[in-house]
Amino acid sequence: MVARISGLHLAMGHSGDVNHDNLDSAQKLPTVGLYLGPFFGSSYRTAWMSAGLIDVQSGVCAVITATGRTEAEAELRRDFETPTNRIPDALPPTWIAWRWVCS
Repeated sequence: MVARISGLHLAMGHSGDVNHDNLDSAQKLPTVGLYLGPFFGSSYRTAWMSAGLIDVQSGVCAVITATGRTEAEAELRRDFETPTNRIPDALPPTWIAWRWVCS
């Protein structure tokens, strides 16, 4: 899931291998949406770290990455950006910040 189309801005996904897989789930993305909605108003990081491990095998990690012109900007975007609080585009991005949580 990429939050911006004009270059990599923010990406959420999973790490794993053939023995540690992300399983199909009807609950994961609606749960992310619930966290991002007006009731919770969470950041993309909080939403994905809270719901990204729904229906995954042991050893799979939920990962979020964000870009920035500086390390601080990439971390700020990764940790605090929301659908209604967008951090200005980081063009050209020179840093990538990531965070993960594993099952």
